[in-house]
Amino acid sequence: MAGRPSKYTPEIADTICELTATTSKSLRSICNELNLSVSAVLDWLASGKYQEFTDKYARAKTMQADAMFEEIIEIADDEAKDLLDGEFGQQGNAAAVQRAKLRVDARKWAASKLAPKKYGDKIEHTGNVDVQITGMKIV
Repeated sequence: MAGRPSKYTPEIADTICELTATTSKSLRSICNELNLSVSAVLDWLASGKYQEFTDKYARAKTMQADAMFEEIIEIADDEAKDLLDGEFGQQGNAAAVQRAKLRVDARKWAASKLAPKKYGDKIEHTGNVDVQITGMKIV
């Protein structure tokens, strides 16, 4: 029994990779935009049948971390919604500031997972640690 014909084309693969590399959009969001099934795209990546796409997609995910880093700077620098006109003049807009913080934190986390060597937490080990265990009985 044959499955549905694949919608795979090199052009679709290139579009997926371009959107992945240049935005913080998820694969699910990109697939919705292109009217594709996420599971079909995941099958293309896992099947080994489209190795060029798999390689391009892996590079695109790494580039996506850089795009997220740039978005973090843009979000942090955007003051447009920081103040509201209120009854007594301009007042701080705590909701907008919190939303911006959430957007920054989400991108920081995602970038640290996509490119851990570049954006992950740096753990520095210094000095020697002596461990002595006495009086313990392991059963």
